[in-house]
Amino acid sequence: MKDIRIPQDYEEYSEDVMSNFDHEIDEVVAKHIKNKKLFASYPGWNFYGKVWYKHKQWNCEVWTYKSYNTTFIADTLREIMDNVSWEYGHE
Repeated sequence: MKDIRIPQDYEEYSEDVMSNFDHEIDEVVAKHIKNKKLFASYPGWNFYGKVWYKHKQWNCEVWTYKSYNTTFIADTLREIMDNVSWEYGHE
């Protein structure tokens, strides 16, 4: 199976869409990047996520130690946060 990756023409948004520090989702940032060629950061203690919206789903590339690991796909950002946190830690 081919990995789902951020399209090359997507640009990074200047603010985080969510963080494991407070486990909050920034709905304003989510609204800004949804259906646009943008991605936003999702920082955690043991990982770094790059989040974007495409084909009616949220996607999150997960990186650890500057290496790509996998991409999570879900219908909601809360599902992304729960799945990534379960795999890589809640901190």
